[in-house]
Amino acid sequence: MKKRILSILLCLCLLLLFPGALVLAECILPDFYADSYYAELSQMVNRLKKAEGKRLILLGSSSVAFGTDTALLQDILSQNGFNYTVCPMGLYGAVGTDVMLDLTAPQLRQGDLVVLTFEPVSESMTTYFGANAYWKCAESDPGLLLLTDSGKRTALVGSYPGYLQERWGIWQSGQYPTPEGVYARSSFDESCNLIYNRPGNTMLLGYDIGSPIDLARAEISPEFEESVRRFCEKARKAGASVTWSFCPMNRSAIADNSPQVLEDYFNRCAQSFGCTSISDPRDYVMDSGWFYDSNFHLNSAGAEVKTLQLAEDILSELGCYQPLSYEKSAMPDSIASMQAETSGDEAFLFSLIPDGSAYLVSGLNVQGLSAAELTVPTVWDGLPVVGFTPDAFTNAIQLVQLRLPATIQTIPDALFSHCTNLSRLILEHTDAPCPITEHSLDGAAQLRIFVPRAAYHLYRDGVGCEQNYWQRYINQIYTY
Repeated sequence: MKKRILSILLCLCLLLLFPGALVLAECILPDFYADSYYAELSQMVNRLKKAEGKRLILLGSSSVAFGTDTALLQDILSQNGFNYTVCPMGLYGAVGTDVMLDLTAPQLRQGDLVVLTFEPVSESMTTYFGANAYWKCAESDPGLLLLTDSGKRTALVGSYPGYLQERWGIWQSGQYPTPEGVYARSSFDESCNLIYNRPGNTMLLGYDIGSPIDLARAEISPEFEESVRRFCEKARKAGASVTWSFCPMNRSAIADNSPQVLEDYFNRCAQSFGCTSISDPRDYVMDSGWFYDSNFHLNSAGAEVKTLQLAEDILSELGCYQPLSYEKSAMPDSIASMQAETSGDEAFLFSLIPDGSAYLVSGLNVQGLSAAELTVPTVWDGLPVVGFTPDAFTNAIQLVQLRLPATIQTIPDALFSHCTNLSRLILEHTDAPCPITEHSLDGAAQLRIFVPRAAYHLYRDGVGCEQNYWQRYINQIYTY
């Protein structure tokens, strides 16, 4: 009996010590994300709280930050007699859109106008919540943790040990996140406007082939529909108005942008959101030259063009429609470039992507099937090699090492599941991680992944506002 009592007391002590150890570890660790893109969420919330008078609130995810010149929008409204403070409340898709509703609803007041702009992807129009990403946003402003609903707070508590372990690993490695370029806190001004110059389209083909836009399949979950309706009701009680518009969509990435598909998408949104629309989706399907680094992120000139369109839509909603006389910027040239020559490697079979602008590896010939080491070429027959068909390595049982160039933009689900001897995957991507999906590496638990030393932190921390699927493989990632 005495031994049992001692065991129970020991267990109780350990239970009490565990949260204390977590708090102590948190106090010891420095802030890692205070200068990163994540930290801007706190600034957006603070701007919304402190802004005086009527506010125009743009609510969504990263397409709000990348797709709107808020200073230009505020100036246009003012010139037409509408004095709104423009408050962007859209930053990071991996956090989820639903939490942006949570952060905004308590701040609504008389005279506010909210414009909802949801990206037509699954995470954007569900109640998905990225707790780990939200911890990073709240690192230097823990008050953000208290602004979520009870369900999200439960998710935050559950994810905290893993988040703390991740931070501890960063501290031990000494390789702290080093935000540069557009994905840094310094890329925003004091009004939360993204001022970093984005001079053109950085994507090799002008669009991200790994993230196609399929409006016909874009679903709005019932739970998210209810969340938006509750938000609209809270806005009504506060004396605010809610409308919805569209995010910019890369024409080259849309599977089908026919009038019927666009109309059907519009009707699904109209039936779900419980508020009126101010926009026509056709006005937000834009040519690839206006985009920057994703199918929803605009370059600086594209953000200006889209802002002018949104301004016209808002003015029309306010009863003051008139075509704007601003001179629009010219579409910038693409800034993506090829740095390689056609490879002499004859081990691969290739197939053109539908628009004929690039090749996918579609299989291996006899020479490739017998090889233990293979390097995918950057270019084939004058066109870039950007990915793989799902069955490209079905019979590659001899393959031990595979090297992928930085031109690879997509790895299909379970691509290496039949490569039973593949143990080394070498990636040459340096400016951003090699894009993968949630299931790209399914069935390849034996892989050791080698990345350039200078790019290691990108694989560990992700880039800006994209979901970082590499994090789950961090213990398999090595540098060269």
